[in-house]
Amino acid sequence: MDLKNEKKLNSKKIIASIFTCAVLALLIFSGPAQAFVLGLVIADGSNSNVDKGTLIDFTATLDIETADQYLPINSLMLNIGSKTCSFNIDGEIVSGCEGVVSITKTSGTYGGGYGYGYGYDNSYGYGYDYNFGYGFGYGYGYGTGETQLVYDITIDTDYFNIGTSYAFLKANIGEETFTSQPQKIIISTADDQEHATSQTTTIGENTTEIIIDESSGSVEEITIPSTINSGTAITLDLSSLLSGESITIPNNFTLTRQGTNNYVAELPNGTIITGTGWDGKLIMPTIKVNSGYSVSGGSVDVVIDLGAGIELNFSKAVKVTLGGMAGKNAGWVRGTGALTKITTICDSVANPTNINTISPRECYIDDGSDLVIWTYHFTEFAAYTPTSTTTTSDKNKDEGSSFGGVIKKSNPLEETPIDLTDDENAGEETQGTLSRMTGAVIGAVGSTTGIIAIVFVIGIAGTWGITRTIRKRKASKKN
Repeated sequence: MDLKNEKKLNSKKIIASIFTCAVLALLIFSGPAQAFVLGLVIADGSNSNVDKGTLIDFTATLDIETADQYLPINSLMLNIGSKTCSFNIDGEIVSGCEGVVSITKTSGTYGGGYGYGYGYDNSYGYGYDYNFGYGFGYGYGYGTGETQLVYDITIDTDYFNIGTSYAFLKANIGEETFTSQPQKIIISTADDQEHATSQTTTIGENTTEIIIDESSGSVEEITIPSTINSGTAITLDLSSLLSGESITIPNNFTLTRQGTNNYVAELPNGTIITGTGWDGKLIMPTIKVNSGYSVSGGSVDVVIDLGAGIELNFSKAVKVTLGGMAGKNAGWVRGTGALTKITTICDSVANPTNINTISPRECYIDDGSDLVIWTYHFTEFAAYTPTSTTTTSDKNKDEGSSFGGVIKKSNPLEETPIDLTDDENAGEETQGTLSRMTGAVIGAVGSTTGIIAIVFVIGIAGTWGITRTIRKRKASKKN
């Protein structure tokens, strides 16, 4: 080989070496190749633009691309808006999955013993390095080769905000979090639904469900106008605010049903509502048919439905006002049947201190023309009239009485006895005698026999008085 050719060969070797070093440098500084791909798509037959309450199906995938790759997958997550549902590699729900109806792993196996693994030579500082168990294609590995994990996920849009949201599949692998491409979903109100966004909202004529979610802002009062039939149930949907089985009311919150009498529920700011298996929906004040309810020793005047068909409990006392029902007694019931009487009288109209979350959980008191019930739970509440009367005041309203006291009133017909020894009083004798006798027998007026007896006594007294007066006058003339 001549010198010229030798120089050309050496030049090519140098160029090849430089290129090889450059490639290795890029590999070193750019890091290892990613060993998996996350995917999330709207499943066939499902739509991304739906009315609230419609189900949406997703297909989630985790493609593990590098053979014998070991990926320490801690958890998988579905994120929609502000909600995060965490589940494990077998599709089992871990936490925070309100609104996720189901997660099912439909294919793929990931597990088994360690494999041999492939990677760079140790001289480059890679090889068996745990750094590459964080989603990149080198290091320890299972002996299963490439695989794809597939999950079918169904969500109920009742639990998500009205408007546009984005759904992501995420994976916590080692100390890193990886995210799929987003899927856009749009949730709208149906024809009979209304999204509350004003501080004060009056429900429309065709609305059967009013929705409050994270995008509602500061809603403080919702009113059902009198033009809507008092027996028409209106549902308040708070489901997108659920955390587990609880909701925290962000503002002072008032629910009003207008009519001849108004029926109102007032929830203070920060009240936590909790119900076992609760879906986040409750019924606004709705008047029920009295014939479906009864109370021992009384007659039902009105029943108002408040609640969800299950017991809802509150962290703070809630005020329920039954308009025009002052003077009535109070009770509650869950479902049709006999009322449970409320026996505790509130020690304050505005802030009672004699009830609590355990027992007693409710009390009642009059407020002007209204009956007020303070309660730590929602159900159906009622006002009723006892059929039997008593001189004991149940609600400390009668004059001259105290709690549990006996009513005592003076007899307006009783008079001081008149001295009949003087002639000047002779003409008043009949009146005084009648007055004293009337006072003595006034208690008998309530019966027919008593009335007859009174008339008879009055007749005798009158005759005796007149006769005595005539005799006195005759004796006076003789003298």
